[in-house]
Amino acid sequence: MKTKRSAICAVASVFLATAAPLVAAPTDFGPEVSVVRSDAITLKPNQARHFAGFLKQQSYFGAFYVNDTVDFSFHVKGFSDLNLARQAALKGCQVVSKGQGTCRAYGEMLPRGMAPDTREASGLGSGARATFLGAYQKKQRAEGYGAYAISPAYQAGMSFGWADEAEARATAISYCEAEVAQALTGLNIEGRAWAKSKGLTRCKVVDVTTPAE
Repeated sequence: MKTKRSAICAVASVFLATAAPLVAAPTDFGPEVSVVRSDAITLKPNQARHFAGFLKQQSYFGAFYVNDTVDFSFHVKGFSDLNLARQAALKGCQVVSKGQGTCRAYGEMLPRGMAPDTREASGLGSGARATFLGAYQKKQRAEGYGAYAISPAYQAGMSFGWADEAEARATAISYCEAEVAQALTGLNIEGRAWAKSKGLTRCKVVDVTTPAE
């Protein structure tokens, strides 16, 4: 026969097993951006024009890849994951190159102070950081739950004013996934399949605001 104390412990165990996971504060790399580039590669005319466009709006994490044979290039920026930004730029370069030549890394956008040879880094990309510190924080209400979700690329979603934390989380995920779906329309079949295989389409909650905060 269960005692009152054991019954309470059993209920608590079920609650903890089903409760939403705790969210660690997302890594904030700060507002400043550094651009690094390869001195070993000379850009072809179209590549040089594309790189100039890449530089106009600086947003980490970004990567710029060029083909060493034909005058093709591809870039991404604003990613929340450095390694995936590199992989996405490489894959895009390979797709536009259609089997010609070899694609190589030419330039990157990193948070100011990050070493160029950094292999792994993830957190808030420049765009997600601006929205997180701006619109997301401003919309939070003392009487409700809010949440902020990001993809490994540059999409984000937010919620505010919900009476339930689960609803806040689900809403933020839904908004982020809608942004992802919109971005996928600009890719071809191969690009969409690749993005899904790398987890770029999966959004996760990186912050939850509670009524007590």
